[in-house]
Amino acid sequence: MGDALNVVQHEYNFTKTDVRLDCPFLEGPRIVWKETDVGEIIAINGTIFSTNAKYNNFDVSSERNISTLTINRAEMEDEGIYSCHSLTGSSISFWLHLQSK
Repeated sequence: MGDALNVVQHEYNFTKTDVRLDCPFLEGPRIVWKETDVGEIIAINGTIFSTNAKYNNFDVSSERNISTLTINRAEMEDEGIYSCHSLTGSSISFWLHLQSK
């Protein structure tokens, strides 16, 4: 990720499946995950930060310069715009659209 990079990625998945959003980073592992359209900070530096029950099925992990936000058994209410941000200002946004089976 370079400075001020903003790439929108579209994800189409079925409900009740796990959704992985991968965020590559070049700086350090200091990544903030947000649900951008509602302004909620979900995770900071690999730890779930939000106390909102909506995010109880979310996990975050980092490995080899990739921070991954996983939504376990995603539901329709998990649709939204998610973003990862490095502390240098770089970011990637993900538009998550779910379809029921």
